[in-house]
Amino acid sequence: MYDGRIDVGGGRKLEVKCFGVGAPTILLEGGGIAPGIDAYPSIFAAKLGNTTTTCQYSQAGTRGSSALPGTRTMAGVVGDAYALLGALKQAADVPDPYIFVGWSFGGGVALAEALAHPDQTKGLVILDTDFIVDFMKTCAASGRSRADCQKEYDGDIEAKSLEKELVSNIHPLPEIPLRIVSAMRFPECDASDPSTLKASVGGRDVKAKDCADLAKQIADLQQKGWRTVNPKLEQTRVEADHDGLIDQAGDQISPIILDLVAQARAGT
Repeated sequence: MYDGRIDVGGGRKLEVKCFGVGAPTILLEGGGIAPGIDAYPSIFAAKLGNTTTTCQYSQAGTRGSSALPGTRTMAGVVGDAYALLGALKQAADVPDPYIFVGWSFGGGVALAEALAHPDQTKGLVILDTDFIVDFMKTCAASGRSRADCQKEYDGDIEAKSLEKELVSNIHPLPEIPLRIVSAMRFPECDASDPSTLKASVGGRDVKAKDCADLAKQIADLQQKGWRTVNPKLEQTRVEADHDGLIDQAGDQISPIILDLVAQARAGT
């Protein structure tokens, strides 16, 4: 339906590729601070496109896309996404409303998009994203030293600062169907090495007796956190690792997304 760079105003263009036709439109948000158009395998997007319009794009400053002026902010990222969708509607009849799918850091971006325009959002699918919290506040409350918390914050400062910006805007969205997918494999985990049986989730230390327990505790925390957005969320736990989620479990994830498409079309 569309494949190339599109003008989003201000002399800027974003690289985007859309598959298929029909509403609602699925927008795929990849992981990392500035994911490119190849964050999701094209075969995955194309499969979704067999049912409805599905778009993937390069965020500002990434392959083929103009940088944002000034410091990157969550508001700027979300503004770009809606400018992109508006431009696609004008240029290629890409329709609203939308289902936002976010993987890893992209889960926070997808949430921010839904919060910005809940009236245009027909579903959220969050792929292995820890719930968004004020990292420093949560870390300190967990009993860790401020120096330890600050060190971890500084090690991922751009992502954590963008998440902090989002935290104050988070509120329940009970009318928007929410699905979360949690990865249950941790390749770096080794039951014989106690140092691998722990993780930091939103500044909170998680310690486990074995690798399966570590995966369960993290998935439980994801479920608990995201329930504050919609208590009726549905969680799917898949035998895949975080980085290989789509390659390893794409056939399980596609039906979850397409179920929300069907619900939107049925008006439920």
